[in-house]
Amino acid sequence: GLLLLLPLVNTSWFVPAVLTILVLLYVVSVFGVRWHYGEALLKLLETEDYASLLEQQGAELMVVDGTALRQLEEKLQSSTEEGDIIFIAKLIVEMVGAEAIRLLLPVVQAQEGRVRALLIDVITSAEMAETAVLTLFAELTKDESASVRMAAMRGLEQLFGNDDEVVQQVATQLLNDPDDDVRMVALPVLLNATDSNNRQTALDYTLPLLSAPD
Repeated sequence: GLLLLLPLVNTSWFVPAVLTILVLLYVVSVFGVRWHYGEALLKLLETEDYASLLEQQGAELMVVDGTALRQLEEKLQSSTEEGDIIFIAKLIVEMVGAEAIRLLLPVVQAQEGRVRALLIDVITSAEMAETAVLTLFAELTKDESASVRMAAMRGLEQLFGNDDEVVQQVATQLLNDPDDDVRMVALPVLLNATDSNNRQTALDYTLPLLSAPD
């Protein structure tokens, strides 16, 4: 059968036509795989089979259709179990990358305590150095939970660096935090700053601690 095509090989249109067909077949196969992946993900979400989803994390997750993403968003907002909230947040980050910040920030604001601190860590680990994150994390350094204040301070330093003006202001304020651990998270930010005034502030705080009796 293929021998019948030999006379066409030397024609000017044959090779471009074959390449076009191959490209089209590739595109169709990719969309087919993505559609089936999306359908499978939806079924797992409907049954809340997070164990099976977790098994798939070792492989690179594809971007699925809007329906799956919306369903994930709804489950993220409605879940009450800590493990489910954190896992779904991580899954969304792996699926859509930096675009996940739009979905995660309202959830961070709605949660509190340990779950809020863990969500801050998820955003920090995903390296989402967005202005909205800077604003929210700075505000969360005033949270009533010490674990949240520490997570927010660490996130600010990691995402925006020691010398960011907002980070420096927040770290200076946290030197007066009532929690010792929070103060110890803020102190290195100022000690490592390039601004001499901020370093001096940190030193003025540190020297009395070093000279204090045990």
